[in-house]
Amino acid sequence: MSMLDHLTTYFYTPPSLVKQDTLKLKDEEAKHATVVLRNKKGKTIYVVDGVGGLYKCKIIGIEHNSVKCEVLETPATFSELPFNITLAVGMVRQKNMELILDQATQLGISQFVPLLVDFNVFEFKSGDHQSNILGRLEKIAIKAMKQSLRTRFPVIHPAITIDEFFKEHSFDLKVYADLDGFPNLKSHTFEANQDLFLAVGPEGGFSSREIVLLREWGCIPLMLGNRRLRTETAALALLTKILFWLKEI
Repeated sequence: MSMLDHLTTYFYTPPSLVKQDTLKLKDEEAKHATVVLRNKKGKTIYVVDGVGGLYKCKIIGIEHNSVKCEVLETPATFSELPFNITLAVGMVRQKNMELILDQATQLGISQFVPLLVDFNVFEFKSGDHQSNILGRLEKIAIKAMKQSLRTRFPVIHPAITIDEFFKEHSFDLKVYADLDGFPNLKSHTFEANQDLFLAVGPEGGFSSREIVLLREWGCIPLMLGNRRLRTETAALALLTKILFWLKEI
């Protein structure tokens, strides 16, 4: 895509609304395309499906809450990282979790994990409450994906403990933020298409029990400087440090 194309707006539609040569925008996305931005029939727009697909389309039909588009082509995109990063964050206040997810999505994470830890500041309740929060987090991730011209938004996991998460998932490299950690990862290697796990504790940090647990699971402590950081700052600092190490920023 040309630099001019990168000045455009991305719209989102789930894969279920993408057919072989057509797709649809529904509800809020349709309203954004036609009411807010005033795109008309015949206008060319770009649509992403959240799982890696980018579509150059022409609007061929507009209804009250639906926009039908003809797929003209599927351009190559270079906005995704060549590896997968999972960011796990100890539970903090909801607005801070939302901020972390928003900015981390823009930086390229593949998965987001709210961690249930010993020093939780905020907890997901079971049932509808957790479902509502996860739904809101997904909307924030989709918006951040579009803003940063990505084609994927991260998988958002329900809140889970460290031990339970590692029993279900494996990674090629696991790192957590620690004031007493290593200054860098020079002695470690990481390649494309591998899976990387990053963890940051809540406001009180990981407990001594959790630090032992993280190390038992093979996690490497990494220092983020000599200053005590807020959780949202530490999460983005750790992610940025890793991306710099991997020459992706």
